[in-house]
Amino acid sequence: MIAKLIKGKGFRGALEYDLKQGKGVLLETNMAGQTPKELAREFGIIRALRPTLGKAVCHVSLSIHPTEHLTDEQWCEAAQRWLSGMGFTNNQYVVSRHTNTEHPHIHILVNRIDLEGNVVSDAHDYKRQEAIMRTLEKEWSLTTVPMSQSAARKAPTKGEVEQVLRTGESSYRMKLQQIIDAALTQPCTLSSFTKKLEQAHVSVRMNTAKTGFISGISFSMVVLRSKEAVWAINTHGVILKKEACTMSKIDTLRNMSAEASQAVLQEVDDTTLLQARIAILNKQEELKLKGTQEVIVLLKDLQNAIKTSVDDVRRAANTVRNYPAETAVQIAARVEETLVRCEKAGEQAQKNFEKTQRIIYDIQQLDISRLCCFCAILGAIISGIMNIIVLYLFL
Repeated sequence: MIAKLIKGKGFRGALEYDLKQGKGVLLETNMAGQTPKELAREFGIIRALRPTLGKAVCHVSLSIHPTEHLTDEQWCEAAQRWLSGMGFTNNQYVVSRHTNTEHPHIHILVNRIDLEGNVVSDAHDYKRQEAIMRTLEKEWSLTTVPMSQSAARKAPTKGEVEQVLRTGESSYRMKLQQIIDAALTQPCTLSSFTKKLEQAHVSVRMNTAKTGFISGISFSMVVLRSKEAVWAINTHGVILKKEACTMSKIDTLRNMSAEASQAVLQEVDDTTLLQARIAILNKQEELKLKGTQEVIVLLKDLQNAIKTSVDDVRRAANTVRNYPAETAVQIAARVEETLVRCEKAGEQAQKNFEKTQRIIYDIQQLDISRLCCFCAILGAIISGIMNIIVLYLFL
């Protein structure tokens, strides 16, 4: 079983490809939508929780040998095993099966952002999914695919395959690999191996780290292109340097390299040289192991510190997330209590208003009767005074 994983930016295009009518069949999903448009809208809602994340789309295909067959239930189980093993336990996903190819395969489209807004780590994801595939192969007796670490060499890239189909010529990296394979067809010493490669215009260089230890061996090949430009190509097909020169300069450089190599090999025989290099490599591995153990201890301490910090941040985030809701409940209760108080105050004010009106009416009635009595008394007094005055004048 082979798993091919790609990370991207857009969900809609991947959904249109996976669920194309007559090509893809929806097997399983934890989402409500059924069409690419509906599913893309749902993906977008969770995608908005992390707007700064560049590639939120994780798209993987799981395929088996054309002669093998799995039921839809087994495909769904394989998808769930992959999702769980890769850490997608709380994420949106869509599983579909394609029916238009000879090799049976499914597609899993998953959101790298989980439902809580966290991004699932993609560290060592290719190695992790390889382990999942090897486990499924053993359980279901499927064709076993070798681990990438155990492969003898790197497979040709897509560009190299297309170049061979287009031009009929191998890439420079493939040519360099063929020259090295030809030199290793028979057992040979390091010096004879180096001479064979130099005759084929391939130079050998020991890579030395800053610490002084040998970290590997590099091979480069001098290639003549148009306008007599010389390109140095290493084993990965990457251009190391370019120098415009004639064929005579190429021969001069080659002869200088051969003379330098011969001078070194004359001082130290092949056996001593190999033993020295093996001792250096062993010492280097010993130091690497010791350094790795120290690094592991530091990484564990760092991991614990990070975990503690993450827990603190999550608790703070939950407090902040719940704070508005609690505040709203408290405010609603206070508002309701205030409304009850206002209603009671209104009723009391109405009663006070009615009582005040009755008192004012009583006062008004009392004032009228008092005024009438005062006027009668005043009239009697005035009448008495007038009578006294009249009697005084006439008498």
